[in-house]
Amino acid sequence: MLNHFDDQIKLRTVTHPIVNGFSTDAVNEALVWAEKKSVGSTEFYKAAQIGVKTDVIFAINICDYSSQTEVEYNGEIYAVIRSYQLPKFPDHIELTCQKKV
Repeated sequence: MLNHFDDQIKLRTVTHPIVNGFSTDAVNEALVWAEKKSVGSTEFYKAAQIGVKTDVIFAINICDYSSQTEVEYNGEIYAVIRSYQLPKFPDHIELTCQKKV
């Protein structure tokens, strides 16, 4: 695999701290380089069988990932539904994502 990290994404973690007795949303973001990949037909249909829709996969350097649960790309927010460390390229991880409504 060649390193074609020519897109930037924001890895996001959303927490809900209580401030003055009220729950608020706090978003922690990290801008990283990524490669946008298409979801393969096998993965797409296997996910659909269990009721999950997969929209996009982003490959990133594993050192950039800290179990964030969301990705922002081109103004759209995606939920990370699966992370997968590539056996042949252990310094990369793929994030399979579903567009949030």
